[in-house]
Amino acid sequence: MIRKLAAAAFAFGGGLVCACAAMAGDPAAANTGVATEVATEVATVPEMTAPVPAPLADSDGWRFQAATYGWLMSVSGSTTSHGQTVDTNASFIDLMQKSDSLIGFMAYLEADKGPVGVYADFVFTKMGFTTSQAAYRNPIAGLKLSATANAALTMQMFVMEVGGVYELARWNGDSGNATTLEAVGGFRYWNVNLAGTFDALITANTTRFNLSRSAGFALADSGTTQWVDPLVGLRLRHRRLQPRQLAELAGARRLLLRLAVHRLPDRRAAGLPRAGRQLQHRRRRHRLRPQRSLLRPRRGREHTFLKERGSAMTITRRTAALGGLAGTLTTLGGLLPARAQEGVPILGGLEEFWLATEAYIYGYPLITMEMTRRIMTNVAAPAGTRAPMGQFARIREYPNAAFRDVTAPNADTLYTIAWADVGKEPWVLSLPDMKGRYYLFPLLDGWTTVFQVPGSRTTGTGAQTYAITGPGWKGTLPAGVKEYKSPTSLVWMLGRIYCTGTPEDYAAVHALQDQCKLVPLSSWGKDYTPPAATVDPSVDMKTAVREQVNALDAVSYFTLLAELMKTNPPVAADAATVARFARIGLVPGKDFDKTKLNADFVARIPHIAFDRIMLQLKVNKSVKNVNGWLYDTVTGLYGTDYLNRALVT
Repeated sequence: MIRKLAAAAFAFGGGLVCACAAMAGDPAAANTGVATEVATEVATVPEMTAPVPAPLADSDGWRFQAATYGWLMSVSGSTTSHGQTVDTNASFIDLMQKSDSLIGFMAYLEADKGPVGVYADFVFTKMGFTTSQAAYRNPIAGLKLSATANAALTMQMFVMEVGGVYELARWNGDSGNATTLEAVGGFRYWNVNLAGTFDALITANTTRFNLSRSAGFALADSGTTQWVDPLVGLRLRHRRLQPRQLAELAGARRLLLRLAVHRLPDRRAAGLPRAGRQLQHRRRRHRLRPQRSLLRPRRGREHTFLKERGSAMTITRRTAALGGLAGTLTTLGGLLPARAQEGVPILGGLEEFWLATEAYIYGYPLITMEMTRRIMTNVAAPAGTRAPMGQFARIREYPNAAFRDVTAPNADTLYTIAWADVGKEPWVLSLPDMKGRYYLFPLLDGWTTVFQVPGSRTTGTGAQTYAITGPGWKGTLPAGVKEYKSPTSLVWMLGRIYCTGTPEDYAAVHALQDQCKLVPLSSWGKDYTPPAATVDPSVDMKTAVREQVNALDAVSYFTLLAELMKTNPPVAADAATVARFARIGLVPGKDFDKTKLNADFVARIPHIAFDRIMLQLKVNKSVKNVNGWLYDTVTGLYGTDYLNRALVT
């Protein structure tokens, strides 16, 4: 994820930001900056010329400065996750407009004596955001449904930085310019509070019977975390002043208004002439630039605090620092979850919740493949669209509207489908001479990755023989047999042969389907009769695969995923992503540890994860809208774009 937070310090006298310097000891000793001097002369003063700054000796007294300042904050850039990129842009004006309550105060204090000094920096911000959504439906005549949802998030942050400075080197320039290199050391104290509320109301009205029913709920959560960061670094400062003078005489009592902007060589001020009783007032404006880029705190660690009901809520420093700004814009300022009425946790266990949805999305293809395999192979003999493991199901006509085994079947090919477990031994696939007809036999592993595609476009239309081997198989193949190695034990052969749909072409394609053969390597070259298959009555053969997958609760889902990953391991490119899933109890090769899954949000994981998958139709760059038809232009090979892989699944 890439977020660019631009902060600009701004200052002007008497406005939103002002800076002032209070002097102690020698009244001529002042810190550098833009100095405005207003002198009122009581006695008669002769004609004067602009004073010329002259270097003075260092003052032995303490020098103090105090300033208030502000940040013009904005968010710009993009957020990228697994190949999905969403622009995230909000100007300072956008933040001002979207925030219902925005309070901020920032102040800087410093005291110096010679090369040694101490400083304190204070930052206080409070931002509040709210959003609401409403939906209305009339599913049938006489029935009106309405739903409203409201969410609010408030972030309050207090930061106090205290430390010391020591001047290591000084470079004096012409006309009072000075550049100093200072060592800085101290600590920064953080205190961050997040509070959120969510409520929803669903109402049903029937005009026919004059009945109305409503159901609603509300959630509220808050928490505070605090920590201290040590700071050690260097600070480079440059001071530059320019002279300017304005004099004005008025009547017998001459008023001299002198506006002088000096270049002072260092922490010294030039003496100014006085005549009679003179009142002198200096105002200094400092261009203060945040030094945080040179003062790097230690890497973030988690801080746990208690909610009212006694369970723990964990956030990290990154969550605390960015959650109130960027998170609010993208979450509350954007779309409420489609299933928000089911109670999405706003704060508690946020990181584990999001990690669990990522694990759900990651495993969605493997779970779907297994559910599809169970239904399509749970028969005693090949019939229609189904056949036992290791046998072809030869579909003799185009799929009709009642076909539910595959989400989006072709409409101009005849399918020749088989499932095989190549973990125990290789299986040999024999394809006949297609006589120039278009066909393809994509081979999918358990994660829906197409690892090989024999077909007219890739390997030609002549007779071909392949041995599909498992991830751990090593051995020798018969002559004339080419090896296709599968990354997983589960393999789906999804053969498709082009057909015009006429009775004559149906018969020709049926003959080609009958010549497609699949046998285990141990039976290659022998008379092979598939073993008798048994039917598992516990398999739901009526409910569509998609509905069965989406109906699994999170614990059942991850339990099945962990079991499947024992024989269908992730590829090397997934290692970094999969390693993070250990935090919620999902480790390849091991049983799922449900005790690591936070019970506060476990029921909502499937709903939110599925909403994230379907959202790809709107935001994923691989999905194109052409004349109202949606096309996914990146299929078969997904790399680490798990969201698009789940969408295609």
